[in-house]
Amino acid sequence: MYKVLSKDTIETEILPHLPTAKRGFKTKSSLTEIVNSYTV
Repeated sequence: MYKVLSKDTIETEILPHLPTAKRGFKTKSSLTEIVNSYTV
């Protein structure tokens, strides 16, 4: 089983350290879902 981080933890501790999209590129899913998919 894997551990899912809370949305608040991701938004306060992880997302500020990720680069933002440039040139108008937008992801189809939220960054919160992307971060949770990499946590094991």
